[in-house]
Amino acid sequence: MRRALLLLIGGLGLLLWTCQPEEPPTPATVSYRRDIQPIFNTFCTSCHMAPDGQGYREVGLDLTAYDSLMTHINTCTQEPLVIPGNSEASYLMEKLGGNPRCGQPMPLGQTLPQEYIEKIATWIDEGARDN
Repeated sequence: MRRALLLLIGGLGLLLWTCQPEEPPTPATVSYRRDIQPIFNTFCTSCHMAPDGQGYREVGLDLTAYDSLMTHINTCTQEPLVIPGNSEASYLMEKLGGNPRCGQPMPLGQTLPQEYIEKIATWIDEGARDN
């Protein structure tokens, strides 16, 4: 009887331990609205803005809108620009890094500061949320 009681108590303890709530997800350290959109506004939207920007007319990418960025498929590679959670596989990072498989590096005629490239990579790795 005592052994059965110990097994029951041990089983209940194990059950309670496995039913602990999961840790909440780590909050993003990079915000699209606070950190990423201002980079695009400064370096990209003079061309990539609908309907008049050259980059919009040529490839259909409007970087003034989160949805456009997240749904855009690169015309050369047929890949999405952003793969949430994976900056290394995101074609956007290839374009910003200076050695894209297709076309020219962006932004045209200038180099994006490394700190901004790293911030965009972190945002993508954190899930590329519209936050």
